[in-house]
Amino acid sequence: MTISSAARAPRSTGWTSEPVDPLRDPGRRRAIYTLLETAWPRLPAIIDETARLGAKWHEVSTPFVHEEDGHPIAHAGVMLVPMIIGGEAVEVGCIHAVCTHPDHRRRGHSRTVMEAALAYCDERVATVMLNAVDPAVYERYGFRYLPQSAFRVTTDDLEVVESRPLRPLSADHPDDVAALRRLLRQRTPVSRRLGITEPGWLFLIDVMLAREHFAPLWIAEDLDLIIAGKVDREQLHVFDVVGPRLPRVAEIVSRLGEPVESVLLYFTPDLLEDAAPVEPLLVKTPDSLMVRGSFPIEGTPFCLPPFARC
Repeated sequence: MTISSAARAPRSTGWTSEPVDPLRDPGRRRAIYTLLETAWPRLPAIIDETARLGAKWHEVSTPFVHEEDGHPIAHAGVMLVPMIIGGEAVEVGCIHAVCTHPDHRRRGHSRTVMEAALAYCDERVATVMLNAVDPAVYERYGFRYLPQSAFRVTTDDLEVVESRPLRPLSADHPDDVAALRRLLRQRTPVSRRLGITEPGWLFLIDVMLAREHFAPLWIAEDLDLIIAGKVDREQLHVFDVVGPRLPRVAEIVSRLGEPVESVLLYFTPDLLEDAAPVEPLLVKTPDSLMVRGSFPIEGTPFCLPPFARC
């Protein structure tokens, strides 16, 4: 039996949207998470941890589940994510956590839940995205691979001045969690070409999936900003910037406390004042961005921030 709650599912616009069936019932919810665990062993624990931080998976994901004898055996989830693409505010259907129980594979169950999820998306949005380890699997559903670029900025001409250093955030510190959630609610999109306007639930889920803690997050308290990034071999990698205004690249570099030769931005830097000239560099990621439907900036350099991926 295929379960779909699409008819009653609200649009996922915030932290407190009503939960949807079949994730409404805690017992069935846990059964679905047990299925997901067969594909991603860490995932149920991370779902529980992100719920503690305020990002509740069952409030933002619409599940499509195939069951046999009352047991979930295949799943595809949909999150409706508000974005800006090509200067226009849109909602994008993001398909995620597609899996089949190992004992029930190669019987068409994945296709059943994928087709249900896509029908749900097609009624609501013009663009559907997913990230795939095996892109060829999803080409049969009309998805196409889109390459992404990071953007390199040299520090030679930046006005770097000594400033209050960035401080690492801690998921175990209530004030840090509160600051992150506040700045996520208040954040301005990093790009008008490809920016994210969701209020933070997807960001938190992705951060925890990537690290299980806040290791990639720093706070610039004097700027009221959070920077997601790391320094590696005298290069600063910036994955996202969260706050009510976007800083200059020089403001970030000034607060590192160590010299870097260049900055690699993993988002399209059309709104950063001192991010020109930039050098687009094709990036290789463990999975591939797949798009179905409209994507106005296709064919030009772009990057979807790592913590905005389903």
